[in-house]
Amino acid sequence: MARLFALFIAALIFFIKVMLSAKRSNSITDAEIQSRRLRNYQRQAHPELDDIRIHPMTVAALPRTDMDDLIDHAVMPSKQTISLETHGPSEEFLRYFEQHHPCAEGADAMTIIELQLALHHYLPAEQSLRSMSPHLLEPNLRIRYVNAVMKLYIMTGRTEFALDCFTAYQGFAEEYLQSGGNGILSYFDNAASVLALAGDFEEAQRYCQAMRTYIARFQITDMQYLLPDITHVKLLFLQNEMDAAEQAFQDVRFRIENFPRYEQPWNQQFLLDLLDQTRLFAPPTEFEVGEDGGMPTLQI
Repeated sequence: MARLFALFIAALIFFIKVMLSAKRSNSITDAEIQSRRLRNYQRQAHPELDDIRIHPMTVAALPRTDMDDLIDHAVMPSKQTISLETHGPSEEFLRYFEQHHPCAEGADAMTIIELQLALHHYLPAEQSLRSMSPHLLEPNLRIRYVNAVMKLYIMTGRTEFALDCFTAYQGFAEEYLQSGGNGILSYFDNAASVLALAGDFEEAQRYCQAMRTYIARFQITDMQYLLPDITHVKLLFLQNEMDAAEQAFQDVRFRIENFPRYEQPWNQQFLLDLLDQTRLFAPPTEFEVGEDGGMPTLQI
């Protein structure tokens, strides 16, 4: 019995060796086929080298083309690391981030959406938001989702949808803000905008004041310090207080241009762009009231 078992083991070892040998042979054959294909391609592309036997390892010796440079740029890791802190919400950073997060989920997906909204790429942002399930998101991601949806609807003229979103998530958002988490200033700004668009200017001003209170409480001194001023200008335009809005606009522009505590070079221009966007909320030329007498719609 022991002899039969030994013969079986010996046969099994021999079979494994044969299989490994065949696999190695196939690999060598595949490599040779690939090598021949490469040599044939090289002869067609460079007939002047037809009399030179080119081994795959010497392909670098061939003249480079524009396509070679494009391929190298696509497959080689970037030598320069691009960060949001140094570049801000720029097209350059968006391309860089998308390239390094091809199947983004969670926080990475929200970062892409927020960049798209900041750069006015509303359609891809909306497509991504529609693919998400907010009730499955952690609170810190859900507040980002809520802010993104409200901003999308505000900036694409869908005031009633923005108000629906605000109403649906108001309880969650105001419970979340008790923890002092990120995204609160954006939420206050969006809430003030939505309420002003709905005609509740008193409540809108309350949210604007909440921004100032939050900044004072947490002693925020970077560029966020100026965000309530920009929100206030927006509300003045929405209230059709044009003289006050124009005066506030110029005052805030002066403060942005002379603010001493920017952390990055792009901060100032980012705030100036936000301030310029407040003019989109100035009636009557930027607004059209629907035939049914509904809320005004922002025209982008």
